[in-house]
Amino acid sequence: MISGCSNFIKLWEFKAGQLNLIRNLEGHQDIVTYLLFSSNSNNFVSGSLDGHLKCWSYLQQNQLKQSKTYEFHEKGISCIIMNKKENLVFTSDMEKQIIIWEADLSSNYLSIHQVLDNHNKQVNALSLNESETILVSCGLDKLIIIWQKVQDQWTYKRNVNLQAYDFGTRIKFINNDRFIWVSGLVNGQDFVFDYQFNLQNDTIQKRNKSILSEKDLKDSLFFPIFLNKEKNIVVIKHKIYIYLYQKDDQGLLNSLHLKKLNTNETYGAITSDGQYLVTWDQSKLRYEVSKIII
Repeated sequence: MISGCSNFIKLWEFKAGQLNLIRNLEGHQDIVTYLLFSSNSNNFVSGSLDGHLKCWSYLQQNQLKQSKTYEFHEKGISCIIMNKKENLVFTSDMEKQIIIWEADLSSNYLSIHQVLDNHNKQVNALSLNESETILVSCGLDKLIIIWQKVQDQWTYKRNVNLQAYDFGTRIKFINNDRFIWVSGLVNGQDFVFDYQFNLQNDTIQKRNKSILSEKDLKDSLFFPIFLNKEKNIVVIKHKIYIYLYQKDDQGLLNSLHLKKLNTNETYGAITSDGQYLVTWDQSKLRYEVSKIII
């Protein structure tokens, strides 16, 4: 497991729900805001509050090789995702930009492929659909933007109509034509919104699912929505609650469980097998490991 701690990255052994610190990694000059492991190798990408990106390769005997620093984002990294082949990395920042990078993670190499700049404020989250033909993004400008892949370029397709007073903190495709979006404003809507769209006629249907209201809080970032396809579970953090949902055959979300947090400043991830949830509790300054039982 990897986690950020100020400008360090902590490398952990994770075994049967137990954490053992291996070493601290130095490489960033500012607070580490986002980390993303490769699904295919022991490589990962890190981003920091000053907008810098790095690639890391795990060698042997807990030694890691880091790339040069990529400094093209003007402000802090808010989200990092990859495509399935992991030859494209998508990054967003706290200014307004989305950058698409051509990637060779085995060589710790990134090069800019395309810059998307239709947002006008901080971009909070990104997600690709299963066929990797549609990218969605959301941010502080209260927009959901849909981008479509045309040959090897990404083009602006449309904004999704939203109530004008709410911004989104999280967004995630749960299948090829359905994504969920979570609002984050103080005195906001406090819903998980479920969008389904038809690529042929460009129509979008919206449903919403009530979640617990915490009107006096603003949602924090850096706890993305997690989908585990093998168990068909979706984990969503919103303000001071973590919600566990299970998809049915129609792709609808059925609530299974929720966990109340001690503080809104909680960050976390689930393991790739969907067995454990690991969170960092800022109020207690500790990691907590919970087993997911369904």
